[in-house]
Amino acid sequence: MTWRPWSFFLFLFFLSLGAGASSSFIDPENLRLKKIISYGGTNDLTGKNIKVAVIDSGVSLPESYDAQILPGWDAFDNDTTFEDSDGHGTAVAGIILSLAPQAQIMSVRAFNQGMGSIAAAIEGFKFAVDQGVFIVNCSFSLSEDILRQMRASVGPERFNKTLLIWSSGNQSWRLPDFEESWPNVIVVGATNLNPPISRVFYSNTGSIVDVLAPAGDPGDGLTTWTPQGDYRTFNGTSGAAPVVAGLAVLYKEQNAAASPAAIKRAIVESSCREVVNSARLLSLSEACPAL
Repeated sequence: MTWRPWSFFLFLFFLSLGAGASSSFIDPENLRLKKIISYGGTNDLTGKNIKVAVIDSGVSLPESYDAQILPGWDAFDNDTTFEDSDGHGTAVAGIILSLAPQAQIMSVRAFNQGMGSIAAAIEGFKFAVDQGVFIVNCSFSLSEDILRQMRASVGPERFNKTLLIWSSGNQSWRLPDFEESWPNVIVVGATNLNPPISRVFYSNTGSIVDVLAPAGDPGDGLTTWTPQGDYRTFNGTSGAAPVVAGLAVLYKEQNAAASPAAIKRAIVESSCREVVNSARLLSLSEACPAL
């Protein structure tokens, strides 16, 4: 792509407190996360063959995940080298795979060290849709203008056939209402990980936030990967969004004909006190757990 200075809008930070988060609590199985969302360990869903694009800083997971990584694209530098530049995208992909271990991850690199452009994100989205991706995780700045540009890049029909999972942001703001309806977009806020479960103070609010998902307080977080192959903790709404993406993958595996709008309705309607709930989503239980 041709870069033009006026096409850039710098994302000065990812919408994640987890970009540098660390904690002494490292739980490789994310047991607190799975307990909160009532993950049904008896089901045999793995997300096999469901494609998820991660528009982020790149993805560099351990070699054991090679079978889950699809050919991707570096929209930031306009090449096919999509290794992670700062660890944010790797952390996001690791959370998705902790819930859907056989999902197929496509890395679409649109950011470098927390900086990027609308142009790269839009072109990366178009690349993912052209490759047949069904779910796109966007753990970065949300605006309705970006959604409109993404829709224009692929056309309304293909856009509406793609499920976008978007982090709400970490500024403790109330977000403005959307001017349009976006039935294929799920906006995700964050909760803590220790009872009582509630929205974390940093998580943006507003009518456009559809559900909450566990991510953690500052200094705590979900366990995921670094590009160096080590464990780390990761929080912020950037960590909450891939939790919902992972659950969407499992629901799509279970309900192959489900449209993005149907998946959004199922996730929202099965939530408990706004918090996503996999047991209810996947018809493993009707009860809401005590949070």
